[in-house]
Amino acid sequence: MNQPLNSRPKLFGLVGNHISYSLSPRIHNYVFSRFGIKALYGIFDIEPDHFDNAVVPLISSGIGINVTVPYKEAIIKYLDSLSHEAELTGSVNLVSDRVGFNTDYLALMDLVLENISVEKNGECIILGSGGASRTAAFLLGGMGMKLKIFNRSHSRAAKLIDDLKRQNISARIYDINEKTILSADGVVSGISDPDFVFPEMKCLWAISFNYGNRADNFLKKVDDSCKHVISGEQILAKQAIYSQKIWNHIEPSYDDIMEVINGQQLR
Repeated sequence: MNQPLNSRPKLFGLVGNHISYSLSPRIHNYVFSRFGIKALYGIFDIEPDHFDNAVVPLISSGIGINVTVPYKEAIIKYLDSLSHEAELTGSVNLVSDRVGFNTDYLALMDLVLENISVEKNGECIILGSGGASRTAAFLLGGMGMKLKIFNRSHSRAAKLIDDLKRQNISARIYDINEKTILSADGVVSGISDPDFVFPEMKCLWAISFNYGNRADNFLKKVDDSCKHVISGEQILAKQAIYSQKIWNHIEPSYDDIMEVINGQQLR
């Protein structure tokens, strides 16, 4: 016998490709249980060839969606409108009622303001030019930092630089290899390839959008003198809180979410 529509759990999920590692289901299903919300969060692992056909019904269904690599830019053309930060960065990682948001931007802004002293005209190296790197570039460039953008595709790096310049943000392409020693106030990695070989890095602070062992190759090359690291786990926790604020108008505890991410038993 079918359940009445109003008794079925609401559905939420993460759209991406090769994302079985994601902790988002653990986080959001915990939140639903903690707040007594009848809902389920799952993973929509979509191959690029099927993305167009798969994402349209997901958006049209009205379910809450998080978006990760490689679709943070590709999903935009299917949405009705964008929030200010999503329009600014050209990157979406959350959809609600056909509106795109960039909660990575909001999460990173909180963490930067809480933990890092950003110097105007200071120098920041951005590794990658996808959705996460775009987010960091617009945030830190908007705070007055001069940016060096590295991407294995020069055309993608050049497009990001053109977009930044339209916001009067100073940026240029930066070439590196495994023998390069990076030196800057800050270094940001949005590179999701776990096999990418990072050079040595000397910096006052570092930001990784990856978490768990996917961040290891980056973090082990950051010099011990680095004063602060904003981890992918911290960004994930903050953006999950913003997701729940937008979807369900609730605000889970940051400390609780970090405990879930770290696999600790919650009372």
